[in-house]
Amino acid sequence: MVIVTHNVFQAKRIAQRAGLMLGGKLVEMAETKRFFDAPTDPRTMAFVRGEMVY
Repeated sequence: MVIVTHNVFQAKRIAQRAGLMLGGKLVEMAETKRFFDAPTDPRTMAFVRGEMVY
């Protein structure tokens, strides 16, 4: 099942894997804990810090 949300707290609570899409392209996808705790892409890092990412 794929769920799309802008609610970070919801994603952390229910997702097994999380991803970030920008401009219709998948920037990063990982196991949820790694996605939020140790992202590899600078845009994902900014996103999880709460910064606006375009």
